[in-house]
Amino acid sequence: MEHVPDAVEGVLHVPVGLRLRRVWPVLLLVIISAVAWWWWSNRTTTNRQWDGSLALAPAQANVAWPQFGRDATHTGVLSTGTSLVGEVVWQHKTAAPLIASPVVGDGVVYFGSSDSYLYAVDAASGQTRWRYSLGPKLVNSTPVLAGGLLLVAGDYTWINAIDARSGQRVWRYDTGDDVLAPPAVDAEARLALVASGGTLVALNVRNGERQWQVQVTDTTPPGWPSVAAPTVGGGTVFWAPGVGHRLFAFTEASGTTRWSFDAGDRLASTPVLAGDSLYVVTWRGKVWALNSQNGIVRWQRTIGTGQPGEGSEATPSLGGTRLFVGSYQGTLYALDASTGTDLWHFQAAGPFLASPATSNSVVYCASEDGKLYALDAEKGTVRWQHHLAEMRSSPALTDRALYIGTLDGTFVALR
Repeated sequence: MEHVPDAVEGVLHVPVGLRLRRVWPVLLLVIISAVAWWWWSNRTTTNRQWDGSLALAPAQANVAWPQFGRDATHTGVLSTGTSLVGEVVWQHKTAAPLIASPVVGDGVVYFGSSDSYLYAVDAASGQTRWRYSLGPKLVNSTPVLAGGLLLVAGDYTWINAIDARSGQRVWRYDTGDDVLAPPAVDAEARLALVASGGTLVALNVRNGERQWQVQVTDTTPPGWPSVAAPTVGGGTVFWAPGVGHRLFAFTEASGTTRWSFDAGDRLASTPVLAGDSLYVVTWRGKVWALNSQNGIVRWQRTIGTGQPGEGSEATPSLGGTRLFVGSYQGTLYALDASTGTDLWHFQAAGPFLASPATSNSVVYCASEDGKLYALDAEKGTVRWQHHLAEMRSSPALTDRALYIGTLDGTFVALR
């Protein structure tokens, strides 16, 4: 972990005349302490109890956008705030592309970069507070902020819990397989859900201890692990692993399977939960609305022509009665959330690989054509657009600003 600016290191001055026999016991104690600390820090899971200054409950106190899609239901909606005008407030340059989406809380923005660092920057000024090295693997997974801890994937198979204020690691857990998807944390900040290959693990947020683990069995045509985050609500965890066509629902308490649903196509995006309705989009463009209690279909429609790669991997956003879905073909669809009826659509010059975010009757969407669009949620008309660079990072919103990363390594705050 590297702090900016660097702290001044203390210097211990030892009188020249001090005899060696009085020094070596102290040196031995220092060496033993250092070895013990190294062993403790590098175990698969520490069992240290997090006693940080930020309380664990309620989880989202003073937090504006603490995880991917804002909360564990991943609706991507901020219910309060003023309309933004698209003016850049500050920029923060990193050494590599920014693919992971940011999270925001307590006046600080956190984001991972492909340069292997997790950054904490002041939300108002863009000044770096600290950065933490997560190892050689590209950091493409969005962190989650819960109870004063940042949970973030790094170094291939590891989940790290970082003190959000100091940037010091509290615990870490080895999943045994690459972690591509953002972790999710329930509303009480009690349980962290981590997807790794075809395995879903539930960890204690305080200390990283495993609570339960499930390995999915999917006999539908094989796919490959997706970057879809688990979705949590109503005592159920919903997950689309991408290794087949199935969406799974597990009990949050034990990981027992409640139901599964065959979407008939690979699921690449994170499910969105609103009340007792669950929305999910497939690789070929099927949009499904399911009863979250039993997996029964409420409606289904297809965006595009239904061909491979013409669907979506971007998680939808649900603003009021409208479901906003971006596609590989550069079209943003506004669908009636209760029927699936097409209300309007907007065409950009590049794909929508990032998920939209909605606030104050405006839907914000980032395209690979390099533009960030602010669209009227009712009509689909452009309120403003700002050319930045190609984007795969999804925006995070507060009541005063929007934060997003670009593929040229620039992190941007707009108001």
